[in-house]
Amino acid sequence: MAIIATGSKTIIDLSDGKSLSVRRKMVIKKETIFFLMEEASRVGLVLEGRVQAQKSFPNGSQVNVSLRGPGELIGPAAVFSSAGKYPCDVVAAEPATVMIWS
Repeated sequence: MAIIATGSKTIIDLSDGKSLSVRRKMVIKKETIFFLMEEASRVGLVLEGRVQAQKSFPNGSQVNVSLRGPGELIGPAAVFSSAGKYPCDVVAAEPATVMIWS
């Protein structure tokens, strides 16, 4: 296993020829981190601030499904689901910092 660090991104080269990318991302309020129906290939950890899962409807209404803060994961259920897609948008409720694994 080899670890390569470049700025805010770290790549871990696993022994089976695959790699895992880890990066720290700062987001501004209302910035989308994961998009509805996007392929679920990333998991995040909220380091600072808060993010919320939002479900939007065709009529323009929106429901806030959950609110996550420091120490909480975002996206793991979607990554391991049979659908393999994010079921809603995950948006910064305030300026936030998240660690993203992909």
